[in-house]
Amino acid sequence: MRSETVTANKTFNEKQYGGWLAMNIGANPAKVYGIELQPGEGLSSESIMHLNPGDTWEEPIEIEITQPGAVRLLRTIATPKSR
Repeated sequence: MRSETVTANKTFNEKQYGGWLAMNIGANPAKVYGIELQPGEGLSSESIMHLNPGDTWEEPIEIEITQPGAVRLLRTIATPKSR
């Protein structure tokens, strides 16, 4: 699991991660994956698409911060599927 706090606009393009959870921990609205989150609200990749263990999230995750603001992003590190 990787945890990051985002305080400025950022796009995550890495493809070694699976599911994710974003929480608006700031005092102003923020956008995650184009969806506006009010302070205290969250969004999970599971709300958008179901991923099986070992699957990776292939889409960019865009985070837009309204200053001052912050989003905590948690992402699971994908492990190769066993055969």
